[in-house]
Amino acid sequence: MIKIVNVANIDPSEKCGGLNLMVKNIIRAENECGINSSLIYFNRPRYPDSNLKLSSRFKSIFNFINSVDSSKHYVFHSVYNVKYIGMMLAILIKGAKYSIHAHGSLSNHCIRKSKVKLVFFKPVIELMLYFSSRVIFSNQSEFKYSFFKNTAKVSFIPNLIKKNDLCEGKCRKIKKIIFVGKVDYYYKGIRVLLRAMSEFITQHPDYILEIYGYGNSKNIEIESIPQSETDLNQLFIDIDKFNLKKNVFFRGPVTGKSKSDLFQESGLFVLTSNSEAMPLAISEALSSGLPALVTPETNMATYIEDYKAGIVSENNTDAVYEALCKYDQIISKDHAAYSKRALILFKNELDECNLSLFINKFLKSL
Repeated sequence: MIKIVNVANIDPSEKCGGLNLMVKNIIRAENECGINSSLIYFNRPRYPDSNLKLSSRFKSIFNFINSVDSSKHYVFHSVYNVKYIGMMLAILIKGAKYSIHAHGSLSNHCIRKSKVKLVFFKPVIELMLYFSSRVIFSNQSEFKYSFFKNTAKVSFIPNLIKKNDLCEGKCRKIKKIIFVGKVDYYYKGIRVLLRAMSEFITQHPDYILEIYGYGNSKNIEIESIPQSETDLNQLFIDIDKFNLKKNVFFRGPVTGKSKSDLFQESGLFVLTSNSEAMPLAISEALSSGLPALVTPETNMATYIEDYKAGIVSENNTDAVYEALCKYDQIISKDHAAYSKRALILFKNELDECNLSLFINKFLKSL
């Protein structure tokens, strides 16, 4: 039986963050399939965690070189870690093989974020990809929006999750719209959402948007956000600039049962991203019967359209405004039907019970 070593720049003790959760989901599913799967991570865990027994912290490149075993297959999650370069080289020299799991890191939008990425790091990434055995994407849409085009190397492992436990009798606030995720202006399309919301509330002043999430740090106090959190501070500036203080609120991070309850009491989930892999928050919303407003770049648009479980909008102010109006005029008046279709979508496409099928297909391709 093949052994898998997952290499990821995550904190395995964290309870939030898409990459943190997805890497741990994959490792758990691989071990449940009878695969010996482990994790190498880089930073000291923030919290005590009994599940770290399958994990080891990267100490130095020399220790890693000594640990490389040709009977193991190494999977690097994302590509933006300079330590990966030496690790991949060591793997190849010692006769082992590796694959790359993109998690959105190979999107054209991502690589264009800075000239450093585009001019200096992209050629290095292309070498990483050239020597990899497989390149893993969440689905065809993520592959489509990437700069990697070698279809012969591509495998798919979607970001699947466990279903939220639904509470009977939960009363939905149909006019409560929520965003859950990292507050990141470049990737998440925050300003477009705020501009659209500012137009929308002029005609629909009883709607609210609650933003749940974090900035560069996943552990923030909303009463004392440091200046280094530039996107969070920009959020407050824009809420004031677009006259949204009565309708848009930043609530900070949300996890566990509080997040589950939030999805079950809200009317619409919104994510107007410019670039993603396959956001877990959308799946979490759908698993709670919450319709979603998404952009094509979330790589979830096809699911939403096929199952009629929400709205797909282009990522510009006018389109998002029109989508919000559609929610008010159509979906809010037939919310139970959209909620039912969201649950069917989750069961058929996004439930973690299907993850082993994709993992086994990937292993057969090695």
